[in-house]
Amino acid sequence: MRVAISGHQELGEAERLEWVRGAVGAALEELRATSGVTCLAAGTDQLFGLLCLERGLPYTVIIPCRAYVGTFTAAPDLVEYHRLLEAAGERVAMDYDEPGPLAYAAANRAMVDRCDALIAVWDGKPARDPGETADVVAYAQLRGRRVIHVDLNTKETKTLGTGTTTSNVERPRRR
Repeated sequence: MRVAISGHQELGEAERLEWVRGAVGAALEELRATSGVTCLAAGTDQLFGLLCLERGLPYTVIIPCRAYVGTFTAAPDLVEYHRLLEAAGERVAMDYDEPGPLAYAAANRAMVDRCDALIAVWDGKPARDPGETADVVAYAQLRGRRVIHVDLNTKETKTLGTGTTTSNVERPRRR
């Protein structure tokens, strides 16, 4: 199954980051992921890319615009972006010059169109701008994709649309 990711760039303190890492890893296993799709933004996207790399899963990077590297404000995030981009099996560049809501929304649609399921790491709040996680989730549901919500507020993981909680563990075990 080809799995995509969308989520927050700021994940908070180390304990929460480890919880997200475990929850996304568990979702990849539950979905029996065979490959991934990501934009490699800082935070959730790069964590997903790293998990794919660690598991030997090939992944595709959707690059929202030609000036995308300019969006990385922290040097470690830019270094990780280049490292993960180099390891990607496929790169798809969107036809936008500059970053912005339209470029991000187009990249997210392209990502969802290439996946069978989406992991959404987010607080469940509506999007403030086009292309944010809530919009990605709505588009994935519209396209009939399975969506696993890793809820940053409740620390629950559930499949959206069915109301079924797939994991209610505070901290998933690491392998």
